[in-house]
Amino acid sequence: MARKPVIRNLPALSGVLPAFKGFSPEDHRGKIIQEDLRRAIANLQARDHKVFYGAREVAEFYGVCIRTVTVCYKQLESEGLLSCKRGAFTRILGDQHSTSVRGIVAIPVFLKGFLEFPEWREFFIDLEERIRRINFVAVFLFFKGGDLAHDDLWHRIRDHRADVVVWLSPPSSASDILLRVKDQGIRLMVVGMKHERLPGQCYQLDFHPSLDAAQSDLMAEGIKRFLVLDFNESDRHLNQWIKTSKMEMQRIRLEPTAGPECLDRIGTDYDQAAIFISSPVVMYHLSQKMPEALLDLACRCRLIVAFRVESNFPGFDQARVGVLDANWTGISAGIANRLHCPETFDITGPQKWIAKWIRDMPLKYGRSENATFSPRAVHDAPS
Repeated sequence: MARKPVIRNLPALSGVLPAFKGFSPEDHRGKIIQEDLRRAIANLQARDHKVFYGAREVAEFYGVCIRTVTVCYKQLESEGLLSCKRGAFTRILGDQHSTSVRGIVAIPVFLKGFLEFPEWREFFIDLEERIRRINFVAVFLFFKGGDLAHDDLWHRIRDHRADVVVWLSPPSSASDILLRVKDQGIRLMVVGMKHERLPGQCYQLDFHPSLDAAQSDLMAEGIKRFLVLDFNESDRHLNQWIKTSKMEMQRIRLEPTAGPECLDRIGTDYDQAAIFISSPVVMYHLSQKMPEALLDLACRCRLIVAFRVESNFPGFDQARVGVLDANWTGISAGIANRLHCPETFDITGPQKWIAKWIRDMPLKYGRSENATFSPRAVHDAPS
């Protein structure tokens, strides 16, 4: 007799866990699946779901054997998160170790940036973990570029009854939402660049000192030219530094649709020039569309970056680059401290956050072993 279809009325796993895009060879699959399932449990609890996905469905989603998922389910059952009985639905249990919640922290997250920029992703992961420890609940509001053109994101912030909104690098098109949040009496904590003046800005990222330190090192090495790769020339922060630079500067504008030939303008005098890539968008584009050309730059000349790449392309883990390190986890720690003890901070003006120059790091970004989401995070992804 054919098995009757099981109807659980649950959202697709790809919507509940949008960050999962596959495993890398060095990943501990069981550990990642366990952490992802804890996230899924929290997500479904927030939507008042009582049943959970079957082990077979989860195994198909991750492309692993069902035994791997069964082991994960047994661990979650031992933690009091699931009830697994043969012949019955797998059910979600309440958090038996819950404590009083101090508030809801809404965290708007640009979905494309979360998926593409590993430093951003680890910032959000670390921030969620830190605010969970001080009994706040993180609600991640994933949005796409077009969501800011209407009231969708604002309605989601309001519907979650957020007590605090934390926003990393909001675009200029978000200014109306920021003002509405502030006008409604919701505490606003914004991380932006040095030249920006945003409502609720608590940190201003300043890369100038690290650029100055990099320039001094490069000049000591005999490098005379500084080539800046970018998609546009509207970065006021970078333009200001270029005007004061002691080195010969050349800005090379890349077209998003161009191939490796667009780098021919750099020339062949690699010993006398350093290449600087400040934009995470440019780094992602080069690592995905022309990884051979990016690796060639890293091997032939001094490559300076503000964001590294997360790629399994051969050679990226051996290539070395100079990095302007913003210490994103340090910023997340500062935000958590402001949440925990707001009376100890002067919130009348933003605090300058200085990036640090690091001479030698792998081009490939390594994910921290502690970078995992916790069961309390709620993820509200756009449809």
